[in-house]
Amino acid sequence: MRKSTRDKQKRLLKELEEHPFASAACKKAGVARSTYYVWRNKSDDFREKADVSEKLGRAKYNDFAESKLIESVNMRHFPAIRYWLNNNHEGYRPTDNRDIEEMRMFMQEYRRTFNNAISYLGPEQAKRVFGYASEDEINKSAQHAADIKREDDLHGGKLK
Repeated sequence: MRKSTRDKQKRLLKELEEHPFASAACKKAGVARSTYYVWRNKSDDFREKADVSEKLGRAKYNDFAESKLIESVNMRHFPAIRYWLNNNHEGYRPTDNRDIEEMRMFMQEYRRTFNNAISYLGPEQAKRVFGYASEDEINKSAQHAADIKREDDLHGGKLK
């Protein structure tokens, strides 16, 4: 094997540790994806090293994603809290279709309550009360609440 090929493989393996997706790592390393797969198919040693590099890269991405999830939980972002509990606490993990349906109904009620809070308190106060971090979520919910209020007004206040 030529030195330039070994250097490219080393560079690619290093990129796989940073970007555990073949296309992104190949692009960063200046290696064609087809070349990467040729190397994987021809060399058990390279394939094993590539698998290890991808695994390290995925672990790094998972750590980053988990840290962002924890930040969202700390900001009292309810969907993040729910996700964390469903996946990390036995008592909150849905176990059957009834649990899933109860969670869906709870979420509908939560959204309805939040939309009502926006209608009565305004977006900023509702944000403080509910702990939403994203302005996008506030704006979408505010728009939804306004739509519901407009529909309710059109029907003489008979919508629930």
